Amino acid sequence: QSIAASSSSDEAQSRLRTSLQYLKSDRGDPAFLSALQEFVQKHTKSDELPDLAAPNGTQEKPKLDMFLTHGVSHGLDILCTTQTTPGDTVLVERPTYFLGDVIFHS
Repeated sequence: QSIAASSSSDEAQSRLRTSLQYLKSDRGDPAFLSALQEFVQKHTKSDELPDLAAPNGTQEKPKLDMFLTHGVSHGLDILCTTQTTPGDTVLVERPTYFLGDVIFHS
């Protein structure tokens, strides 16, 4: 009974909806995205990234524009759908993702 009671609490239902991505946002779980942003900013300090100024001169770190995909194929499909048109040339390195060619030609 305690398992059923704990899984039916409002908090448990909210966590379940979030974990299944039944969210108002289609970008993914906000808590995960926040943790991921913090991780990326912490571990890419020495990378050659553009200098992102803090908004309005504050010390606050700017938010990275991120969203979750359901894997590499989904991410490449979104990228190709939004950033290319049929007939565009797409350059890839070799070796590359084994389904990349199929996605780029679709």
